[in-house]
Amino acid sequence: MERPTAHRVCGPFLMITTGIVSPLFVIEFLHRVVETFEDYFGDCSESLIKEHYVVVYELLDEMLDNGFPLATESNILKEMIKPPNILRTIANTVTGRSNISTTLPTGQLSSIPWRRTGVKYANNEAYFDIIEEIDAIMDNRGSVISAEIQGCIDCCIKLSGMPDLSLSFVNPRIFDDVSFHPCVRFRRWESERILSFVPPDGNFRLMSYHIGSQNMVAMPFYIRHDLSFSEVSGSNEITARTSSYNGKASRIHVL
Repeated sequence: MERPTAHRVCGPFLMITTGIVSPLFVIEFLHRVVETFEDYFGDCSESLIKEHYVVVYELLDEMLDNGFPLATESNILKEMIKPPNILRTIANTVTGRSNISTTLPTGQLSSIPWRRTGVKYANNEAYFDIIEEIDAIMDNRGSVISAEIQGCIDCCIKLSGMPDLSLSFVNPRIFDDVSFHPCVRFRRWESERILSFVPPDGNFRLMSYHIGSQNMVAMPFYIRHDLSFSEVSGSNEITARTSSYNGKASRIHVL
């Protein structure tokens, strides 16, 4: 009897399954693969995958064990498989050494596998970038009919040791839907609405969120348009203006 097969697509990648598998499980793993390739190679394109196909096979061999996801955290993978660079490639070619570590990373068996051990920096730094996209509908007077926000918090953490961070918001109740990195302690978020976490080392996405129109605060800008017609032509003048803040004059752009 033939075994059932299915496939899931995530961007340029296709995954084949030989049984009934949760679609979200497969899609999440595909996203982890893409994020790992981007972290290793700077991008995830066909040319880069062909250029570093040896490292790609090594990564997939560590990320999957007999078809099951095993190590998907970039910090752990970097301890086992060093990111490619020219000097390391030349050294491995001359000495005949492998790019794969012969010892198991200590963080692999810890309760926080997303962070490697023994991290040291001369200058401790942490950067948080809040990135938001606003999808809004406005009338011809510039009033908002409906609006929603898709946002995320990207981090760049360069802290020594095993830091334990907390991040709070002025009004966390406006978040309708949230998605966290595994490092976030979800119970504390549910009880106190505070992000408490031991961060990975380097760049990662801490949180993604959605804010619906019912929780939308004042827009940081407004747009007005003036549509006019003549016998032979028509024109549409769009005026975009940022809202005034702390008494400062707003900027006006006319298209």
